[in-house]
Amino acid sequence: MNDSPDTTGPTPASSPSSPLRLVGVAASAGGLEALSLLVQNLPGKANAAYIVAQHMSPTHKSLLTSLLSHETRLPAVEIDGDVAPEPDTIYVAPPNWDVVVEDGMIRLKRPSSHPATPKPSADRLFQSLAEEAREAAVGIVLSGTGSDGSYGVKSLREAGGITIAQSRETAKYDGMPASAVATGCIDLSLSPQQIGEHLQRILDRAGDVETLQKLDVAGGELSELLQILRAKTRVDFSDYKVNTVKRRILRRMTALGIEEYEDYVDHCRRQEEEVDILFRDLLISVTRFFRDPEQFEHLAREIERLVERAGDRIIRVWVAGCATGEEAYTIAILLAEALGGLEELTKERVQIFATDIDERALEVASRGEYPVNATQDIPERLADRYFDVDGNTMRVKRPLRAVTLFSRHNIFQDPPFIHLDLISLRNLLIYFNAPLQEKVLSRMLYALAPSGLLFLGTAESVANLDVRLEARTGADRVFAKRSGVAATQASFLTGSATLPTRQRNREAVSAEVEENALRYEQLVRSVAPTGFFATRQGRIVRILGDISPYIEITEKGALSLNTRMLRRPFRDEATSLTALTLKQRVRRAGRWHEFEPGTGDNRVQLECFPVPNQSGGEDLVLFSIVTRLDQPVERNVEGLSETEQRDYITRLENELARTRDALQQTVEQLQTSNEELQSVNEEMQSTNEELQATNEELETSNEELQSTNEELITVNEEMQVSAAELQSVSTELLAILAASPYVLLVVDTALIVRRASDRAKTFCGIEDLPPSGVHLGACRLPEGFPNLVELASEVLRTREQITCPAEASDSIYGLTVTPYFDSLGFLMGLTISTLEFDSRPFRATAERMWQLAGIAYWRLNMRTRALTFSPGVSEIYGIPPNEAAPSVEEAINYYHPDDRERVNAALNRCLDTGEAFTFEARLMPRGGGVRHVQSAGALVRDAAGEPSFVVGGFQDVSARIQNRVLIRNLEEVQDDFGIGSFSYDVENRRAYWTRGFYRLLGFDPERDEPTLDSSLMRVHREDRERVDSAHRATVETGEPFAVTCRILDREDETIWCDFRGRARLNDQNAVSHVYGSLRPLSEDEIRHHLEQADGD
Repeated sequence: MNDSPDTTGPTPASSPSSPLRLVGVAASAGGLEALSLLVQNLPGKANAAYIVAQHMSPTHKSLLTSLLSHETRLPAVEIDGDVAPEPDTIYVAPPNWDVVVEDGMIRLKRPSSHPATPKPSADRLFQSLAEEAREAAVGIVLSGTGSDGSYGVKSLREAGGITIAQSRETAKYDGMPASAVATGCIDLSLSPQQIGEHLQRILDRAGDVETLQKLDVAGGELSELLQILRAKTRVDFSDYKVNTVKRRILRRMTALGIEEYEDYVDHCRRQEEEVDILFRDLLISVTRFFRDPEQFEHLAREIERLVERAGDRIIRVWVAGCATGEEAYTIAILLAEALGGLEELTKERVQIFATDIDERALEVASRGEYPVNATQDIPERLADRYFDVDGNTMRVKRPLRAVTLFSRHNIFQDPPFIHLDLISLRNLLIYFNAPLQEKVLSRMLYALAPSGLLFLGTAESVANLDVRLEARTGADRVFAKRSGVAATQASFLTGSATLPTRQRNREAVSAEVEENALRYEQLVRSVAPTGFFATRQGRIVRILGDISPYIEITEKGALSLNTRMLRRPFRDEATSLTALTLKQRVRRAGRWHEFEPGTGDNRVQLECFPVPNQSGGEDLVLFSIVTRLDQPVERNVEGLSETEQRDYITRLENELARTRDALQQTVEQLQTSNEELQSVNEEMQSTNEELQATNEELETSNEELQSTNEELITVNEEMQVSAAELQSVSTELLAILAASPYVLLVVDTALIVRRASDRAKTFCGIEDLPPSGVHLGACRLPEGFPNLVELASEVLRTREQITCPAEASDSIYGLTVTPYFDSLGFLMGLTISTLEFDSRPFRATAERMWQLAGIAYWRLNMRTRALTFSPGVSEIYGIPPNEAAPSVEEAINYYHPDDRERVNAALNRCLDTGEAFTFEARLMPRGGGVRHVQSAGALVRDAAGEPSFVVGGFQDVSARIQNRVLIRNLEEVQDDFGIGSFSYDVENRRAYWTRGFYRLLGFDPERDEPTLDSSLMRVHREDRERVDSAHRATVETGEPFAVTCRILDREDETIWCDFRGRARLNDQNAVSHVYGSLRPLSEDEIRHHLEQADGD
């Protein structure tokens, strides 16, 4: 171990009660480098044991343990025998040994598979981890050649463990990681460093029962995710067992490091590929050759009997849920063995239909190529006979592949195959809830030929359908379709064309078998006109005649048809009779019981006959219910004397003897006649029964055909009407979408675009919309639009409409996302529409404002926070015209540091309260310098009252500020000289005075309003007319004036002033303004003026 700093990062301690996690690591060529990077980043305290299976030469001593010790502070030990795994320890397998985990111990095993299999075997390690640790197992596949580990990750996937592969771009040799990824059973593909860093979260969550319980609380919310799956894959998982679905969801959440279920649903909406991964995870497309060997040994014996019975006819087999095909090829091997070898296996003798809904798995099955490690599941005598080995690949021989047809098929949605001799339905029913199990089994029953076989998995049963399926003697999980049991029409065929049961059976069996079956039926009805067939367990599988008087149904009774439904005393007697009859193989009769069945009889007896199954199926018993009438005889001989009684008895005895003799003679005569008639009667009865049975069959078939035909006609008419209506609606919809001037998308809950208007296709960059649709994320909207996936996810989560503005290419759009529901209120999808507003008048007005007044505009999108500048704003900012506007934060940073807080506060107040704002601030444009700007903004709401935009005007007021400074400077200069100035707007009759003018006139700038009249009132009354005339003359003629006058200040003191004025002309040469100055005269100037006035 080195002395370098620990690089493992945070090491949260695991709970003492949490189970030990087992992490298997597989590596080969280039694995040392990957292992070094991995162990450097492993968490320090993760309550996990790491078991390394690194392919090594069997003839060289391994230094791997020593090398790894220098890369990590975790202890690294080489396995030298059975060892109990310790937390946070690395165990390294030695060369030429396989390593497995059994019974809580790490053990070394001699290699047992094909000689070409790498050692130690990663597949064998992963399979043992799957069996031992289940959800607490993690498998990691690092750099290496070949395909070792790819078979084992399937077992880990099935057990609920987490599987990780090194990313191909970081692997020195990508054979092993690529092969593992190709199985579709890899959860994450990361670099070794990322694996080590990500492993802590995985180990913390693996097998997290608490999280699973939280999902149980929110079980109803699963429908949302299942709806996404159904929309994307067209497969409905709502009838899968809830816990199975939740464990798979939790497994994906663990692999991705997602804590909350709602976040995972949102992730599935945004990432289309995650829906595919979850889909494959729920399918669990994992199988092996000769999985559960003992069961396949039993099946082999049944297949031998099947081949014998079939003779030269074709044998039809269906392997439902075949995954990657190993089970289908296993059954093909058993058929080949029963037929006499591979050369006897032809399409004319055998047809095997292998189906699944996982198309990736079907591709693997069709190729028939598997890792050489798969040979460890195949008996050695069969491996060489039916497989070719090429390096690390094992290939199924061509004759096996020739008779096996792989195709996509959904067993609970698509119609089943028919007339099948064998159906393999292994390890599928365990994932379905009870109603779906019964539905699938009913389909299998419909598909089976008479006496056809059904092969189930170890943990599966036929449940309540054991009335129609019997377990084969000595064959575990192999069931046969009972013969002679009436079957109801399969539910999935309602309203569709079906053949009557008897007609289907006649087509499936030979004429000889049918004739024997008819004779057997006649015999049964002769022995037991009223009765029933029952199994050893007492389940009634067929009823003859009417047994309703002999059964009772109460709330405490059994719901299934069983001998426990018989009335007392027949109930207990039937049980004992069944046991005695099947044991002794002879007829047994019960006692006569007093019972009135309503037929006039008063005595009832049960007779039980054994019905053994000669073909190896389940034995049955036939119960016959016999009745008779006993009349009581009244004897009143008490009134006779003893002598009379003796005489009476003697007379009766004699009379009885005579009667007996006569009766004997009559009986003998009748017996002779009866024997003669019996022969004729038997012949006639046989003929009559045959004719009657034939007639009944014909009548039944005719009625069934007539009923089916009527149903078909009705259904066909309804379908034609519906099809016409649907075609009309579809045509109208397409016409609306084609002609619509709006951008309109129809999206399902998986965010798959199902419908789009023609303009939407162009606007969103959708060249063609396939029937399967495209993901919403594939829509390429113009820059400036919000993220559609995020908007749609939010609407799906809240179930409420969202309307937001969008801007692109100087255009303004209203984007609306609306959920739609079916008649029951279930969310079906979304409609997304955009409406472009005609902004040309607004832009033209804004351009004129800019040209005339230098006022530009800006706009802030409240949802996207995108800022838009008009060309005038960009010019003021010093931003080139072709450059996008900055963000809000960047735009505020253009302001002087002393003004930024004030600008930001005004904007935030508007966003929070909707209050309009106006401010002046200093702007530092990109070209340098400082500009004084004025901005005014207000909040704009949409039709729903939600904030939509903040819009505002923007103006460079630097010149105005400069003018203010100049005026202020001028006033200060005038103050220095005691001068005041004025300006008079002739058209509006408004006056402007400087500070000095106010002072000279004795007015207060804060209180007094400047007017022409008020200024004249301050002129001495002797000079007022002269000043007013001079001013009027200037207004009328435009000639300047200069008047010396007396002004009265605030204290009515007289001030001699020089009052001058000039005219300003407009474009029409009319006087628009009169402006001038008022200057106090000095004493010399006053004296000179007075002297001149005296001289005048």
